[in-house]
Amino acid sequence: MQAASRRPDPPPYRTNDYAPVIASTLAWLVAVIVLLTRHDEMARHGQGWWLWVAVVGFALGLWGMVLVAIHHRVAARRAGRRDPDGD
Repeated sequence: MQAASRRPDPPPYRTNDYAPVIASTLAWLVAVIVLLTRHDEMARHGQGWWLWVAVVGFALGLWGMVLVAIHHRVAARRAGRRDPDGD
């Protein structure tokens, strides 16, 4: 395709980056709570490590929220440096 006949790129699609991170973090929190109530029984059957999987999943979700916040801050800073013409 020739450069003259190419249409301009569409603007970036805005999404709610926090929604999936918050939803999955809350799901891990629910898993932690459920597994805490069953931990003794599961530990007797050699499955006590499941609790720690959920704890790590929850911790990684919290870290994900921090990363999304950093990403938004950097993107806002970059957008502030652009020319008004979008170049």
